[in-house]
Amino acid sequence: MGTDKTDTVDCTSTYPDDWAEMKAYVGFSEDDSKRLAEVYPLLRPHFRRIVGHFYEVIADFPGARGVLKDDAQVERLRKTLLNWLTEVFQGPHDLAYFRRRRQIGEVHVRVGLDERYMFTAMSVMRSDLLEVAAEVCDGKAVGAVSQSILRITDLDLAAMITSYLETRELARLQALHSEVVQNLPAGVICIDREGEITAITEMGRSILEREISVGDRALEVLPQELFGQTPLAQLLEQVVASGTAVHVGGVSLGAGEAKKHLRVSVVPMTHDLSDVLIKVEDITEERQGELRARQSESLAKIGALTANLAHEIRNPLAGISSTVQVVIGGLPESDRRRRALSLVTEQVSRLDHLVTDLLLYGRVIAPTCEVTDLGALALEVINDRGFKSEFVDLGAPMVWADPDCVCQVLVNLLQNAAVAAGPEGKVLVRVGPGPQLEVLDDGPGVSPSVKETLFEAFVTTKARGTGLGLAISCQLLEAMSGTLELVENPNQPLRGACFRLGLPSA
Repeated sequence: MGTDKTDTVDCTSTYPDDWAEMKAYVGFSEDDSKRLAEVYPLLRPHFRRIVGHFYEVIADFPGARGVLKDDAQVERLRKTLLNWLTEVFQGPHDLAYFRRRRQIGEVHVRVGLDERYMFTAMSVMRSDLLEVAAEVCDGKAVGAVSQSILRITDLDLAAMITSYLETRELARLQALHSEVVQNLPAGVICIDREGEITAITEMGRSILEREISVGDRALEVLPQELFGQTPLAQLLEQVVASGTAVHVGGVSLGAGEAKKHLRVSVVPMTHDLSDVLIKVEDITEERQGELRARQSESLAKIGALTANLAHEIRNPLAGISSTVQVVIGGLPESDRRRRALSLVTEQVSRLDHLVTDLLLYGRVIAPTCEVTDLGALALEVINDRGFKSEFVDLGAPMVWADPDCVCQVLVNLLQNAAVAAGPEGKVLVRVGPGPQLEVLDDGPGVSPSVKETLFEAFVTTKARGTGLGLAISCQLLEAMSGTLELVENPNQPLRGACFRLGLPSA
C-alpha cells in the first residue's frame, strides 16, 4: 500500500481460481461491489484527510518511515494511495484488480518494507474508512457498508501479503543461488544464441585471469585454447543443435610455473537468457598431485633398487679395500706401486661414501623426536667433528626433533659450507631467534642455474660430490615436520650461501 506503481504484470494461470476462492472465502459478492460504488461519492471528499493521517502515522515509526526517500516521493505516494482508495470503492473487483494488489506486495519487497507494516497500515486505513462511513451513511446502511469495507480490505491485504511472501522467498532463493554459484570451485560462463556473455562468475574471471563482462562477445574474450582444436563458434553451434554436452580434456593455459591445467565442459541450456553454459575447472593441483604420486612411486621403486644395488656393491668394495691394504702393507716404502694403490684406496673410499649416501636416500625415515636444545646440539657437532666455524646463539627455543637426524643434517651443511668457503674462508652457524638454525659461508654462493633444483637428488655444485647431501637433509627434516631453504638476503653477515633449517617448537 502507498508505494510507487510498477509496470510488472503477472499472468500466472492459477490467479483466476485463487481470486475467486478468496472472494468466496470472505463472502465478497457483486452486492458488495455495488454497495462500495454507491457510497464512494460520500466518502471521496474525506480521502485526502485519510491519506494525510496515514502518512502522519508512518512518520511516527522509523521502520516504516525508513523506506521514504524524500518529500517528492511522499507526494507521489499520496497520489498513488488516493488512486488505490478510488479503485477500492469503484472497482471493478476483477482479476486485473487482484493482479494490481499483488504488484503492491512485490514493490514492498523491493523497497525493503517489513510485512508487519502492511498489516498495521491496513488497520489504520480501515479504521479511518469505517469511521467516515459511520459519519456519512444513515443508520440502516452503515452496517452493510462497513461489512463491504471490511471484506474488500481483507481481500486487498491477503493479495498483497501473499505476493509479498512469494516475492521475498523468491528473492532469498535467488540470493542464495547467486551466492552458491559465485562460490563454486569451477568458473561458470553463460552465453546466449547471439554469442554474447550473459553471466560469468568471479571464479571464471579468476581462472582465465581476464576482465570479462556481461555483454562481451564470447568469440572475442574467451581464449580458443579452452576448446581444443574445435573453433568456439562451431562448438557452440554444435552443442545448441545437438542438445548434448561436449567435454574438452587436456586443456592448458599459460606456460612455466604459471601454467594451468583445466577441464572444460560446454553444456546446452534452455533458459531465456542463455543457450550455452561453459564450465571451467582448474585441475592444476589435481594434476600436480597425480604427478607427485607417480614420482613418489617411481622414487620408491628406485630407492628399493638402489638399496639392493648398494648392498651388492658394498661387499665387493670391502673386499677390494682389504686386498689393496694387504698388498700395500707388503710393499717397501720406496715402491712406486704404493702411490698407485693408494689412489685405488681413495676411489674405493669415495665409492663407499656414495653407496652410503644412496642407502640413506633410499631408506624409509622414521625419526624418534624429543625435546631438543638446538643450540647445544649445533655446538656439539661443531666441536666433536672439528669444524672450523664461528657459533652465534640468538636464543632459540627448545625444538621437537630427532637429535641424530639433526646432527646428520648439520654435518652435511657444514661440510658443504667448508668446501664452498675454502681453507681460508669463514663459516658461521647462527641459532635462533626462533626455532631455526642457519649455516652461512663466504664462498661464491649458489649458481642461479641450480637454485631451482638444488634440493633434488644428484644435483651438486662440487666437482666430486654425490649430489645427495641436501636431498637427504630435506628428507630428514620433512620427516620431522621441519624445513630446509636457501635464504637470499643481501644483509647477511657473509656473502656466500645461507641455508636455514626450521623445526617445530617443543
